[in-house]
Amino acid sequence: MKKKILSVFLAAVMVVLMLPVNAIATEDVVYFTLSGDALFLKSEITGEPMTYVPVKFSELEKINLENYGLGEYLYDKDGDGNYEITALHLLVYAYKTHYDPNFSQNGDGDFVLQNGPAHSFFVRFWGHDCNLNYYLNGEYPIDEELSAGSTTPQGATSDRIVLEPGDTLNMMMFESWSFYGDPLAGFHFFTDSVSENHSIIHNLSAKKGEEVTLGYMRAYGNVDAGENANHNFEAGVKVYYSKKAFENENILGYSPEYAKYDCDYVVTDENGEFSITFEESGTWYLWTVGGYSDSTWNNDSTDYAIVSAPAYAVVKVESEEEPVVYGDVDGNGKVEAFDASLVLQYVVGKISENDIAVLAADADGNGKVEAYDASLVLQYVVGKIASFPAETK
Repeated sequence: MKKKILSVFLAAVMVVLMLPVNAIATEDVVYFTLSGDALFLKSEITGEPMTYVPVKFSELEKINLENYGLGEYLYDKDGDGNYEITALHLLVYAYKTHYDPNFSQNGDGDFVLQNGPAHSFFVRFWGHDCNLNYYLNGEYPIDEELSAGSTTPQGATSDRIVLEPGDTLNMMMFESWSFYGDPLAGFHFFTDSVSENHSIIHNLSAKKGEEVTLGYMRAYGNVDAGENANHNFEAGVKVYYSKKAFENENILGYSPEYAKYDCDYVVTDENGEFSITFEESGTWYLWTVGGYSDSTWNNDSTDYAIVSAPAYAVVKVESEEEPVVYGDVDGNGKVEAFDASLVLQYVVGKISENDIAVLAADADGNGKVEAYDASLVLQYVVGKIASFPAETK
């Protein structure tokens, strides 16, 4: 009987390992970031910064746009009779969850969308006017259907930006009425300074007392012309770091670009790189303020305008003395099926070592993270093993 149970279990493990990576994730999510000029905005409900905020995809699937007077913006991209989950669903969710819990209808309060499908235009959003922009997974989203009949690429509006689990949507709002045509319009991000493809880093791990070196870049292009491919390191920029994000933020007068923070900072060197040594274990936050144009003036012509959003990352700093909790790949203190899904996503290249605790993922202790490690995590979760091979090595 025991052999039969074990055989059934192992067969189930093999089936799970053959499923698409996202099929076994318990909490498929998308991530949402919102900024206003040089600063990240905060939730009007919880006070949390709107920086890489995880939103369960299942919550977006519950959003019925018709209930909010937005039925005309439903989008069936592939014509299969099922509507896609778009950035508009995410914006409705974020607005209702973090700005106005009583929101019920387009046109009420600070949520006003006009101009119809594929050309939707926010007259107001989150207390701001119409000057806003989107980036999806670090790229300016292009509407392929509209671009097919145009001489220049056409940007996708929120109702045409289709989301998938794991996507990151950056929404940036600016005071400048002219930012849209500025060649430096875009957003900033942290990256591995030795990386050739300059991947965006939102999360990374570090060791207490060890120096971490990163790069600071601007992704930019003339949004009005659909340009999207420019990435430059930026020198002379303050990178703030603290165990409490934005603590004691002091915005001086009407100019948020002059915000000061009661925390430490370093300045990027001539190569756009910086180094920080974290002397305490725990969770640390890195951020900057947004970037100026060198040609577009702000609305009152007193200074150059902010046209590029700030950067943000979370650093998990581990002490050398802290034991590795094998199987706890997401670092939430528990070993769950979701940890196994993260291992699989890492194995097939859907996420990087910055997104998981690599040592914890090596459940068999052979120095490599493989699909077998995911099966060990699943066996541990259902009680088939009481410990991991790595714990005895």
